[in-house]
Amino acid sequence: NKVFIPYCTGDVHSGNKVTTYFDPDGKGDPVTFHHVGHKNMEKVISYLKQHFNNPKEMVVTGASAGGAGSLINYHFIRKNLNPDKGYLINDSGPIFSAPAGTGNQYPLQAKIREVWNIDYILQKFQLDMPDIDVFYDFGQINEGLALAYPQDRITITVFKRDSNYSGYSYARFYGLDES
Repeated sequence: NKVFIPYCTGDVHSGNKVTTYFDPDGKGDPVTFHHVGHKNMEKVISYLKQHFNNPKEMVVTGASAGGAGSLINYHFIRKNLNPDKGYLINDSGPIFSAPAGTGNQYPLQAKIREVWNIDYILQKFQLDMPDIDVFYDFGQINEGLALAYPQDRITITVFKRDSNYSGYSYARFYGLDES
């Protein structure tokens, strides 16, 4: 069986907030995004649990934004479906460590915390894995999954120069040329 989960919320399947963005130049109209990706994932997980509970094996994968979403939601999918063996293939959606206030990815993590309300998902993760501090360093999710599921196979693939992901993650926060 294969389940495809489309991506339409602009929040790598992790948000829980409706946010209105305003044009900094004041020329364009405001744009409202429903960043409710994790709320949607909760509905997907409920469906999967009804139809595929306790499978022998489970593979969760995604590319770019979907890769980040697969990483972020792997624990919740795995916990609810309870497979004998799990596999995560995150294709080009890394979440790097950025302890509060430091690291190149910290500005991105601070911004998405504000506009997507990812505290909702981080609190849930933190309750299940209290020894791993994902709440103040999202990158710790990698270690949390490795410790929680040592028999699972968890991997990431990346391009050496992924301009989409690096442009979104860094260029806008450091004044780099996105082209």
